[in-house]
Amino acid sequence: MTQHEQNQFRILTVSTANVCRSPAMEMLLRWGLRGVTDIAIASVGTAADIGKPVDPIMAGLLDQGGLLIEGFHSRQVHVRILERADLILCATRRHRTDVMTMSPSSVRRTFTLREIARLAPAVDQQSMPRPDVVTPSERIRSAMPLLRLERGAHVAKRPEDDDVEDPTGRSLEHHQKALDQMLPGVEALLALT
Repeated sequence: MTQHEQNQFRILTVSTANVCRSPAMEMLLRWGLRGVTDIAIASVGTAADIGKPVDPIMAGLLDQGGLLIEGFHSRQVHVRILERADLILCATRRHRTDVMTMSPSSVRRTFTLREIARLAPAVDQQSMPRPDVVTPSERIRSAMPLLRLERGAHVAKRPEDDDVEDPTGRSLEHHQKALDQMLPGVEALLALT
């Protein structure tokens, strides 16, 4: 591993099969961070059918937006990947529980994406370094303890509000709804870089 790779801030997105929600989160974040080299993004599944491409309907939606990464293949989560991640973004509370069961030390770095959508706007950005003074990875690192502080103060009205619904095997409308549920969290996270 190069010095540059060691200094990167690593974001890991997690869903079940790693063919729909987590690759979409990965691709949305990659697009939003294009040109940023000190943040690395990857995705995995808690029950991945290893080597599968992105769900065809989700791939079509991502391709329409110019976001589809060619050659994507699903991967299975394992403890080493979790322990190397600086931020773990899960599609649902169940995935968050699975991650923390596999790697209890990841609890402070693991959120659902929709939880980030709720917490990030509450972060006091005045207490973070200005984006013109530090790198995106340094800025998001400084946001991590602030996100944790907001966790207790900004609880979801309904627990299921923290979940991105699973569109797998469902209609185009369900896939679009899942993407729509992801976008606020992606945008909120990008605002912290």
